[in-house]
Amino acid sequence: MKKNRLAQGVLLLYLCVCACLMLFPVFYTVTSSFMGKQEILYYYGNITKGTSSAFLHLLPDRLSLSAYYEILLAQPNYLIKFWNSLLMTFCIIVGQLVVCVPAAYALAKFQLKHKTFYVYLVIVLMMMPLQISLVTNYWVLDKLNLIGSYLAIILPNIFSPFSLFLLYRGFCNVDQSVIEAAKLDGASDFMVLLQIAVPNAKNAICATVLMAYVSAWNMVEQPLLFLDNPAQYPLSIFLAQAGTGNLQTGFSSGVLAMVPGILLFLFFSDEFVSGLTSAVVVKR
Repeated sequence: MKKNRLAQGVLLLYLCVCACLMLFPVFYTVTSSFMGKQEILYYYGNITKGTSSAFLHLLPDRLSLSAYYEILLAQPNYLIKFWNSLLMTFCIIVGQLVVCVPAAYALAKFQLKHKTFYVYLVIVLMMMPLQISLVTNYWVLDKLNLIGSYLAIILPNIFSPFSLFLLYRGFCNVDQSVIEAAKLDGASDFMVLLQIAVPNAKNAICATVLMAYVSAWNMVEQPLLFLDNPAQYPLSIFLAQAGTGNLQTGFSSGVLAMVPGILLFLFFSDEFVSGLTSAVVVKR
């Protein structure tokens, strides 16, 4: 009994340490965003000068909202980048649902020839690094005269093998007898998809939306390669280059970038966990 309690105590301590290490960058970014410009320059000025040495300053000496005034009012180009990210992310998520939901349902519930081959093909595509397809995507988009437009970012990301696979596993858990009963009552495949399959796979759809958001919101390579005008860049580009510019706006923009993801997870955390679980465990 004592050994079990000791083991549980050690495990709890280990999990607490891991949680603190993972949450430390978030805490550090939030607290640093309330520092004034002079305080930022004092503690982190060496970073912008090209040297690696800097003080680790966790709590601001004096609370200041100047960083948020900078990005929200004084220099709205940072807020514009936020809206650029939101626009591209929203279009990518909607596009993935329009394309992947019917495709995943057909893969899960239709009697297709060589169905196993298609499933493994999706898995292989899902495991391929993004960088492999960048050159071919650029060539195709250039031939379509889409380089420099938001469509160059949105279209390639709509056809996501990961979203297709996650939805496929979610639709596999929809009871086949319910689908067959609906078809006996005269429901078409489209009506079965909308009224039976989608409501029963809502957790997998929520998980797909959240994972698609994370992928689209953190894009760096595609905007740099496919967009010509820096004014079109999303917020993720600025965050990737924050160490070379104004650190004050870097911290506050980092907080701004975290807000949508945190809100989405808080509202749909249960569905997210259940949806990911359905991708691992399929009902028989």
